Amino acid sequence: MRVEADEQVTAPRRPQQTAELLAELDTLLLEFRRRLDAYVESGSDDIVAADEGVRVATLVQSAADAAARHAGEIAATLERSHGIRDD
Repeated sequence: MRVEADEQVTAPRRPQQTAELLAELDTLLLEFRRRLDAYVESGSDDIVAADEGVRVATLVQSAADAAARHAGEIAATLERSHGIRDD
């Protein structure tokens, strides 16, 4: 979330918005999986598709890794600060 210098983040999104974002994320991840699989299928015969597939896969992996790390850090911080345990 980008925050301008004079703005403050005051509250998390409403639960409905969060659920909608999670549904959108699932849809996007599924579409990226399909597209990456298509690169594998066409990449064996097409060097341009293979090169593009490598670049897209690297970007998707980087973004997903960064988001997962941040989510893990947030979960750990909230667990520590509020004594929450995910059993």
